[in-house]
Order: sequence, then C-alpha cells, then structure tokens
Amino acid sequence: MLSDRRTARPLTVIAVAVLLLMALIGFLTFIPAGAITAAAQERSAEAQRLLAGSLARRIENFFNTYSNVLISLASR
Repeated sequence: MLSDRRTARPLTVIAVAVLLLMALIGFLTFIPAGAITAAAQERSAEAQRLLAGSLARRIENFFNTYSNVLISLASR
C-alpha cells in the first residue's frame, strides 16, 4: 500500500505538469495565429482601399476625357 502512494503522487505530478505544458503550448499557438490573422486582414483592407481609390481616379479620368471630347465637338 505504501508503494502505491509513493508511485501515485509522482505520476499525478507528472500528469498535471504535462497537462499544464499542453495548455501553455496551445495558448502560445493560438495567440500568434490571431495576431497574424489580424495583420493579414489589415493589409487586405488597406489594399482594397488603395485599389478603390485608384479605380475611382481612373473612372474620373475616363469621364473627364470623354466630357472634354464632347465639349470640343459641341463647340465646333
């Protein structure tokens, strides 16, 4: 009976230590993944803003060009 207690306590300590280590590894794994996801979303949003601005300028230039052509044709 005494030998069972001597064996049970170290096994319990080892089991608890392994569980804590697994929890720590899981915690450290998910935090950087969240940070990486947030950074990627921010970059994607910034790229979309830049593309939208560029598209708006191109459309504006397109309509300005054709407006000027129509004005020049109308003034002839």
